Amino acid sequence: MGFGAALTPGGNEYLILQGIPCFSPHAFIGLLSLVAGIVAAMIVMRMFGKSFAVIDCSGDICRTRDA
Repeated sequence: MGFGAALTPGGNEYLILQGIPCFSPHAFIGLLSLVAGIVAAMIVMRMFGKSFAVIDCSGDICRTRDA
């Protein structure tokens, strides 16, 4: 995520609200880098046995359960 943040021109508000709608190539590279970093971290966490909670929402009630 740090590598993606270094490539991001400005903060999240610039990336989402201005960079992507203006088709800025730096914004697309920054967003893809951030997402790739998050996915890589989740894969490594899963390899070390970390389980992620599943949130089940029905009606107005949300409950968490282990995956």
